Amino acid sequence: MNISEPRVEVNPLYVKRGEGDHCWLSAWQVENFSGDEIKIVSARLPHGQFRGEEITFSPEIAVPSEGRRELILPAAFNAAPGSMVENAFLILSIEYERVPWRVFTRFRVTANARGEPEPTVERITIQKAGFSDTAGQSRDTRGSDG
Repeated sequence: MNISEPRVEVNPLYVKRGEGDHCWLSAWQVENFSGDEIKIVSARLPHGQFRGEEITFSPEIAVPSEGRRELILPAAFNAAPGSMVENAFLILSIEYERVPWRVFTRFRVTANARGEPEPTVERITIQKAGFSDTAGQSRDTRGSDG
């Protein structure tokens, strides 16, 4: 059985202050360039300095082929202006063609002059869930304008 990989892009849209100290709401755009719909099952931000607990979506968030959806995820962040957090991740669990996949979006976060987080995507890697030795697709997005 030949299983095709989903083609997904993830980009930060904005970050705004949430409720409570050091709480932020980070908005992410998930674009599906695959031939079929994807379903977003869960999302998490596991880095200690830009952290959001796993959120499971029920029902799953459907993203049609050639479509996009916005996710708003809470995150804890507290850094001095000008400082940078490297190797942060947004991990999406998705389903594509009835197969579970993981979308790993690696990004860095810079604290602007007001101490607000500004994420920049560096790489997106997609892997079939449960198969860490599977070579998924990976794109380096450093130097791109988006």
